[in-house]
Parts: sequence; C-alpha cells; structure tokens
Amino acid sequence: MLWWVLTCFGTATALAFVAPIVLTKGHWHVRRPRLALTLWFGAFFTGLGLTLLGLILSATTAVATPKAETGLESLTLSMLAWVGLLALGAVTALIYTATEPLVEIQRSTVSHLESASYQRIQHRDYELILFHAAELLACAVPLKHATVFISSGLREALTDAELDAVIAHEHAHLTQRHGLALRIAHVNSIALGALRAGRELRRASLLLVELAADDASAKATSPTALAGALTTMGTQLGDAGMLARAQRLSAKANAKTAAA
Repeated sequence: MLWWVLTCFGTATALAFVAPIVLTKGHWHVRRPRLALTLWFGAFFTGLGLTLLGLILSATTAVATPKAETGLESLTLSMLAWVGLLALGAVTALIYTATEPLVEIQRSTVSHLESASYQRIQHRDYELILFHAAELLACAVPLKHATVFISSGLREALTDAELDAVIAHEHAHLTQRHGLALRIAHVNSIALGALRAGRELRRASLLLVELAADDASAKATSPTALAGALTTMGTQLGDAGMLARAQRLSAKANAKTAAA
C-alpha cells in the first residue's frame, strides 16, 4: 500500500511541475489554445485527484492497522497522511489568499461599471450591459450573474459586425470558464514560486484564454469582423498583442479561403 500512496503523491507532484513546462514550450499551444487549456485542466484535476486518493489511502491504512503492529510501513503511512493533510491545508489557504483579492477587485469593477450603465440587454445565458466611457473597453465578469460589459466608446468605434464579434469573444470567456482557468494559473504559478515555469505559465495562460475566445468568436461570427475589431482597438490603444491576434485571425481566414 505504501508504494501506491507514494505513486499517487509522486505523480501529482510531477504533474504540478511538468504540465506548466509542457504547456509553455514551443508554439503548438498558440495554434490549438483550447486543446492546451483542456490538457492543462486535465493535468491539474488529475493531480488534485491523485493527491486526495493518496491522502485517503494513507489515512485509512494507518487507521486500520492494528495497534500491535508498529512496522515501518504503518509509521510511514501515518506520517504521509499528516504531511498530506498539512499540505492540503496550506494549498487551501494559498488558494483563498490568492483569489480573494481578485474577486474583490472584480466586484469593485462591476459596481463602478454598473453605476455608469445606460442600457441592459438580457440574453439567454448572460446580460449585456452598455456603459458610458470614452475608452475602448469590453470585459466579461462571471460573478453572481454572467455579464458582458461594453463601453460607449467601443460601440461607436466599431461596426455592428465587429461589435457582435467582440461580444461573442467576451461570451466565450464566460462559457469556457476562462476566469477559473486564470485563477488556477495564478495559484499554480504561486506554488511554483520563483521558478521560470511559474512566470511563463501565467503569461501563457493570459494569452491562451484570449486566443481560445478569438477562435470561438470567429467560429460564431466572422474572423474578418473580429480581426477588424482587434485592429481598431489595438491601433487606438497601442496594444501590439491585439494587433498580433488580428494578424493571426486574418492568416487563418486567408488559409481557409485558399483551401476552399
């Protein structure tokens, strides 16, 4: 039983360190962002499941061992159970302290944007709120109610088709649970500490959720419309990342047209 417990804990630890490295190596994740996120989620929850399984096995075995038996294996299992519980408590505290400030910032932002709202449109699974602001702003907030915010400045700067593409992009953030993905990435990067993999994981995660939302929006509306919106926003905001994403969408659209 000891070897099963060690295998569970060892595999979970390996996944915690190997998954971020694999996720951030090369450029494959740029071509398949949703696949990369799916694999990363799979690795994260597999590691979590193995950790819990290891805790259950070590605790139940240690408790079930007769008091007359004081072998090395029983003692080791007891120690692993206690160490695992302490580690689980530390991770739980880390998750709370790392994510609570983010939630508070979101709530404060939502309150500010709602106070400037001038139109609300209720859709099937989310609410669209238009608010007064000269800046080109769009965001999705998965708090109590799934909400997409669009500024008046952005609405005026884009065509109707481009605006629909941006709304579809933000809606994809909600349906694909990108907020949860970024929180997990934040916690995972903190757990990895100063390691390069931790920093690269956070950076890659921010890019991946945007690319995945781009692909979903392009499929639901038009890659040309979203590319146009990103070009307008990237040019006015001086955001090179948006311009690069627009070029990616245009290249994919051109390749698809050439293949047709």
